[in-house]
Amino acid sequence: MLFDFRGYGQSEGAALHRNDLIADAIAALDALLSRDDVDPARIGMYGQSLGGAIGLNVMAQRGEIRCAVFESPFSSWRDAAASAVGGDPPFFGAAWLAAICIPDHARPVDAMARIDRPMLLLHGDADVVVPASHSRRLQAASAGHAELVILPGGGHNTLRDTHPQIDQMMIDFFSAHLGAG
Repeated sequence: MLFDFRGYGQSEGAALHRNDLIADAIAALDALLSRDDVDPARIGMYGQSLGGAIGLNVMAQRGEIRCAVFESPFSSWRDAAASAVGGDPPFFGAAWLAAICIPDHARPVDAMARIDRPMLLLHGDADVVVPASHSRRLQAASAGHAELVILPGGGHNTLRDTHPQIDQMMIDFFSAHLGAG
C-alpha cells in the first residue's frame, strides 16, 4: 500500500502539525489491516526523509509493523532545522535558533529508542539536506535493532540514482524479516 500524507503528492488537505501526519500514517495502517487479503503478521514499512520521521513514530506506537526500511531519515525536528540553516554539525547560532523556533515533540530518535524490531537505515554520505549524522544518531538509539548502511556519494533525493542496489537491499531485508509464508 502506498499513500501520501494530506497536502503531499495528490492528497487533499493540509497538515498543520506533525501529529496530523502521524494520524494519516496510522489511518493508512488501519486501512491496510482491515483488508481480508493482508496478512497482519507480515507488515513492513518504508519511509523516506519526512516519511521516516513519521514512520518511526508510528512504528513506536504500533506493534503490527514488524520491520521497516528508512531512507535518509532525520533524528529530530530541531536537528533537521539546524542542519538546514547551519550545516552539520550546525554552528551555535543555527542550533540556538532551531531550539527556540522549532517544537521538538514526537522526536524520531526518541521513537527509535522504543522500537525493538528490525530496521534498516539507508543514508548517503553526500546528503546535504539531512546529513548522514542523523541516521548515525538514530542507529545509536536503536539498542542494536537498526542496521545502518552509509552509501558513498549518495544525496538526499538521488540515492536510487547513485545506488540502484538499494532496491535489492530492501527486498532482501523485507524477505528476511517478513518471510515468504
